[in-house]
Amino acid sequence: MRSLILIVILFIFTPIFFATDSYTQELTREEAVKILTESLKNEKITDLTRYYKRDGMLYTLNPENNDLNKYKALEEKGFILLKPLTDLNITNEGEKRYGIIFTEKSEPYMIKKDDETKDKALVSLGKAEKFEITEIKPVAPKEYKAEFLIGYRLTPIGEILLGKRMVFEKKDDAFFEHRDDGWKIKFKTSF
Repeated sequence: MRSLILIVILFIFTPIFFATDSYTQELTREEAVKILTESLKNEKITDLTRYYKRDGMLYTLNPENNDLNKYKALEEKGFILLKPLTDLNITNEGEKRYGIIFTEKSEPYMIKKDDETKDKALVSLGKAEKFEITEIKPVAPKEYKAEFLIGYRLTPIGEILLGKRMVFEKKDDAFFEHRDDGWKIKFKTSF
């Protein structure tokens, strides 16, 4: 009889013990920042960038690339050369379109990807300098959601295009899941 009572007690308390163990995997803010930093660096997602599409020998400067005066400032500083495109490429507003040639001075800010395509240029506007978790909360057993900011130190090209000495911070969400081999991170949006 005694052994039967012991078996019943173990049967009742064993699931409770293991169920509470699943909630003991807590993720601290410091650990989340460390995982986030390593993940972004491993994925080489530490630059604030801008793409330019290649059209022949020039890279196209589209109206969505922003203010022509900023590109004229880049030209004055020696980072690019602006070349007017043919009259066939006049925009609907009657403004002339330009192409860009990146100079040797801009070379340190050009990003070369492993899967480099010859029809695009990827320019670094800023380098990630700080990673900060603004909010972290559990969403399920062994799962956390974190909101984070990335602080960027702008390159000289980024200072001209985005504003001097500005640190641009991008807010996003990351999800952390505890597995047998530790915490894994998954981003809400892909970079």
